[in-house]
Amino acid sequence: MFNFRKTAFVFAISLILGITSCGPNQSGTSVAVVTSTSSVSETSIITATPLPTQTQLPTETPFPTFTMTPAPTLPQGIENLIRVDFINSVEFHTKSQEFTNQEVPGLSHWNTIFTNQPDQSKAPVYGLGLTYLSELDRISSNIRQEFLIKAEHPNYAWFFEDVPEETVHDVYKSEAYVETDEGSSNPFTPGFDASIITDVQSFAEAGTQTVIITITPQQKLTFVGITVHLNGGPHGNVANAEISNLSPGEYKGKLGEQISVSPDKKNLFISIPSLETSQPYSYSFSVNVVPNTPNINYRPYVSIGWLPQSDPSSNNQAFGTLTGNSLEHHIDHMGTWTWSANGNYSWEWHDGTGYYVDFDN
Repeated sequence: MFNFRKTAFVFAISLILGITSCGPNQSGTSVAVVTSTSSVSETSIITATPLPTQTQLPTETPFPTFTMTPAPTLPQGIENLIRVDFINSVEFHTKSQEFTNQEVPGLSHWNTIFTNQPDQSKAPVYGLGLTYLSELDRISSNIRQEFLIKAEHPNYAWFFEDVPEETVHDVYKSEAYVETDEGSSNPFTPGFDASIITDVQSFAEAGTQTVIITITPQQKLTFVGITVHLNGGPHGNVANAEISNLSPGEYKGKLGEQISVSPDKKNLFISIPSLETSQPYSYSFSVNVVPNTPNINYRPYVSIGWLPQSDPSSNNQAFGTLTGNSLEHHIDHMGTWTWSANGNYSWEWHDGTGYYVDFDN
């Protein structure tokens, strides 16, 4: 459950941090998504594909190495742009349908995302690799197993093939995702009230469920993300569910939201750029529910969160740029990430923390 939900967090975070941009609805149809006090509108999709396998990493032990074909030289004045994000997700889980703003114990999870950004070079990133030297007592068993070539705590390494520059609706497709579990209580106050209301939860046979998600900020919030998984969470497998009143695709909301429905209609992501204090924002949609066994209780898995580091006016931002074949980033009490590649690249990096309330189903 955790890994599935976490992957979708990365999609939502990518929206919020600006890794991706929203494109038009390719079908040309307009879809009403939300009924709301501060009405919101239509919907979009983000797809991330896993990176391939093979690479060169730093040569010092205990990490493995091997040789590769040299990367070709780019024309003078042309740069191959790379973006790397380091994200700490602090999460509080509740089984209630309603949450009132208060200090809660949070669990921290770290991840990093690599993006070969579209640019004039049109070139791949050659021989991408990632190492992690942990300062934690343990890391989650949910770390990405694909491309993992060393996992001997505290040393971890992943190898990827050449990473092409790919876009789908102006959404960067080339992302590598790795996550660790800090396993510590990190108290925080989310800054909002929220509720997940469903008109019916019990299903003896196939039926339709209306879901209303409402968030009411108790402080000024920017870049709020809502992630919905119809078959996520500990009880998501009790039914085959899909969104019934929204078409897959990408849309722009009336308040500037980026909204997306996945191709299988089982995931919904909403990114809201700015919310006013004490103003409720409500989003409603319908779900077709087909029970896998008779007489089930069902509701989707929902996560609501925000990234204060995404606010350009925030003093908590950490970011930078450099040129070369590797990027090393140390996080106190967590460890050191090192991304490396064969060739010369322009690296842009961002370090941010997101705070989430997860409504377990």
